[in-house]
Formats: sequence, structure tokens, C-alpha cells
Amino acid sequence: MLTDSKVKNSKPKDKPYVISDGSIPGAGSLILRVMPSGNKQWIFQYRWLGKRKKLTLGAYPTTKLM
Repeated sequence: MLTDSKVKNSKPKDKPYVISDGSIPGAGSLILRVMPSGNKQWIFQYRWLGKRKKLTLGAYPTTKLM
């Protein structure tokens, strides 16, 4: 599960990585992508007609968890 403290404390690594909200497989899920530069992006990942799709929602901290 994504929490504000987990998002704030996520540190950049050598390669981009994601933190998932732990949604049920096959359903849509919210993920946070952490870039080596330290930038963080919110992404909604889902399936449409059997293909995985991603929709970028915004950057953290401009777009926050509520």
C-alpha cells in the first residue's frame, strides 16, 4: 500500500523503479515511478483489450495522495 510517508522516503537508485499500491492483479493499479534523478511520477496501470497500458497522472509532490 502506498502511504505519504512511504512516498516521501523513497530514495533514488541507479535505475528507475516502481512502488505499487498492491492492487489485485488484472485490475488497475496506482504506481509511483522513482527516477535516478529523484523525480517521482504517478502512473495508473491497467489493461485494455488484453494489452497493458499506462497513464501518467502527474509528478510528486505536485500531485499528492489524499
